Amino acid sequence: MQEREAALYRYFDKNDRLLYVGISKSAPARLAQHIGVSHWAYQITRVNIEKYPNRAAARAAELQAIKNENPVHNIEGRRDGMSAFDARRADSTLDDLKRDWEDSHDLFDCHCRLYFRWFREQGIEPVMEVEMTARQKKAFEKWAKPHFREYALRIANERSANPNWRIERERDRREAERKRADEYAERKRLNLERQTVRRAARALLPPPTEEQLKRRTIARQANAFQKIIDSLPKADLVEYMNCFMVQRGELLPTYMTNSGPYFSSNGIQRKFTRFLRALLAREYGFIELGEYSQDRQ
Repeated sequence: MQEREAALYRYFDKNDRLLYVGISKSAPARLAQHIGVSHWAYQITRVNIEKYPNRAAARAAELQAIKNENPVHNIEGRRDGMSAFDARRADSTLDDLKRDWEDSHDLFDCHCRLYFRWFREQGIEPVMEVEMTARQKKAFEKWAKPHFREYALRIANERSANPNWRIERERDRREAERKRADEYAERKRLNLERQTVRRAARALLPPPTEEQLKRRTIARQANAFQKIIDSLPKADLVEYMNCFMVQRGELLPTYMTNSGPYFSSNGIQRKFTRFLRALLAREYGFIELGEYSQDRQ
């Protein structure tokens, strides 16, 4: 059976700027499709059509035209040497990979490899992505886009060659979930064994002394008190600071931070902290220990 001839068409605007290059077996029907779906179709004022004996010859001419003539709306295939059809397949597969949780891991690995490869080719020291300048981010995205398309197109071709890829992916996903569940059960079993060994070892120890119990109480209350201090409004801290300076009968140099007032002397700062503990001990149910008592003048 003889293969039908194909047409290579070019769309131009009123300024004779090349808008789009494509191939089709029926150029008029393809123009009607563009008018219905392409947002730039209203700009078309002139159409140039070239006939080719088959679709393969037309596609080769299309790729060459996209590379050499740089049409405005042929985003696909402009840099990475693939046809518009393959580029659309690659972009669709790339979006699918981003949505799928399992596939996104492989996509993230590809991103990391390209990220460090770009830095090596630039001859500069790698930095975290959040620390890249706007110019570096733009340059990396422009450089990495054709590589991501090649990766996605390879995945798309593998899926096209294997009609059961969805079933195999679901099977692999279930296998990965089962493996994670087994690993979690094993970690839980090991933790229970460690806890049992710790309880047995703790049962062999002598009971804590009064001094040890007191130190544990102080440590627990110190942690609870620090959480209270962190949650106090800045205005309340300023009021407590003024009360502290009135009690001492002197003005002390302080400085302000996001979490409240602090004294320039570490010793005074510790005394102010103990002063706060004494004020808040009764309100929050702290036990009156020496650690929380006010300093004597």
